[in-house]
Amino acid sequence: MIAYLAYVSAKASLFILGVLPEWISYRIGRLLGIAAYILDARHRKVAVENVKKSFPMMKSREVKRIARSSFMHFGMVVIDYGKVFVKGPLWFLKRSEIRGSESVIDYMRKKERGAIILLAHFGVWEVLGSMCIVENVDISVIAKPLKNKFLDSLIKRIREKFPQKVIDKMDAVSGINNMLKKNKIVGILADQRAGGRGVFVDFFNREASTVATPAVFAVKTNTALFPIFWYKNGEQQISFICEK
Repeated sequence: MIAYLAYVSAKASLFILGVLPEWISYRIGRLLGIAAYILDARHRKVAVENVKKSFPMMKSREVKRIARSSFMHFGMVVIDYGKVFVKGPLWFLKRSEIRGSESVIDYMRKKERGAIILLAHFGVWEVLGSMCIVENVDISVIAKPLKNKFLDSLIKRIREKFPQKVIDKMDAVSGINNMLKKNKIVGILADQRAGGRGVFVDFFNREASTVATPAVFAVKTNTALFPIFWYKNGEQQISFICEK
């Protein structure tokens, strides 16, 4: 019952945020981020400590400002979800500056094979599927299901609006292989902590464990790997960068 109520609440909130004028909804998004920064002490502490460790010479006031801005950014991403939920992906694409995506498509057309896209929880990472519309290609993304099956279904429907196929993380190996054999694009988020099973890389002068899945599949299948990032330029402008 609680899971279903959470789903109804989330769906209603996304609808309201989606229909509100943009100047109002994005201000609400920033306020949501600030509220989360104030109330979520555990994640606030993690954010502040990570910024401090990454920039040890930075003053405490600036460290807190960056951490707070990160929370505000996530609040605005919630608004993006609401807008796409109500208005569809074309609303998002009108506000996007896409640079470099042709490198992925050109590779696929010249080589007649699929490609792997390296993603991170950076900027507005959820909009990978916008390339489906811009370039008329099929894209699949690996995703871990939410514990709340109702919310998981809602998020999946929003993701597929772009459209993009969602592959359950539990079926990732077979799903990735099948898509690459069909010369499709597969997007993999690779910035999660992988513990002792991961590959340790230098990150702001600290060792960080990250998943090796994208690189492993690229090597084993002789497939090109393209890092892709989206980031916000203000409230309504979004830039897209792709590099090989």
